[in-house]
Amino acid sequence: MLTREISTRASDPGSSTRAFPWPVLEAGNDSFPTGVYTVTCKDREVGSSFQMWHELRGAALVERWHEQGMLDFVCTVAAPRSMYRMLHKSNEAEQLISWSQMDLGEYPIFTPMIVAKESIQHTADADADGLNRVWHGRELLIPKGARIAIGHTFKFKSGISGILDFNLDEDLAPGRFKMHPSHEDGFKFKVYLASDLYQHLRHRRKEVSGENIMVHVVSVALSILQRDYATDYEHEGEGWQSHRNLLGLADLLAQSNLGHWSDDNFQPELAATGLYPHRIPSEEALP
Repeated sequence: MLTREISTRASDPGSSTRAFPWPVLEAGNDSFPTGVYTVTCKDREVGSSFQMWHELRGAALVERWHEQGMLDFVCTVAAPRSMYRMLHKSNEAEQLISWSQMDLGEYPIFTPMIVAKESIQHTADADADGLNRVWHGRELLIPKGARIAIGHTFKFKSGISGILDFNLDEDLAPGRFKMHPSHEDGFKFKVYLASDLYQHLRHRRKEVSGENIMVHVVSVALSILQRDYATDYEHEGEGWQSHRNLLGLADLLAQSNLGHWSDDNFQPELAATGLYPHRIPSEEALP
């Protein structure tokens, strides 16, 4: 499973105009000059859930509050198109984040943060707390639910992964796959893979060969969309625009300047390699 790490440093440039009457660890806020807030995300079910770990460094006060059980760990999941917003909260630094790609029609955006479990009163000691000297000696009154650390908002690519449903087909010869669109549970592409391809994509997708296999799968999917879903229908509930995940895919292609499958000059192979560029093995890996 793929693991990703997103770190927010107080020293990072930040455009936030928020002003908190208590110290907050976030980009561009020098309350904790050496503070680093890192979230690590490991896929659980690709395109629908991941495990998240929150970690703090260089912010002694927040680290101490965590050790004393005074903080909650939060991640908001939001999808602008569907106006979806869900807040996941845990009293542990590890939590499960999940969503329904079928309901959202796009890959959501995530914002991790750490909040006060209950109201906190504290007299700041700049040296002991890892704080900027401007806070030294101040009486801090932090209300319940107040944000103590705020991570970067992030989004995982790509929007097509959520509509690819990979299945093992032991009757297929090694190295082969087939696929077709399905409307059984919203819109998806049913992708049937020989055992070797299935195991490789399941465990080693981010290797060079795994990503190159994805190029072929995505190219076929886009070719099917070009062939069968180029024309939408005026009646509500019909055509590609009735499927949120296809609306999300159309947005992703547009944002990446890859056109739309209904365009006269649309090239599925060009769009596929735009989403999943072919990678060349390193010189060391060549025979």
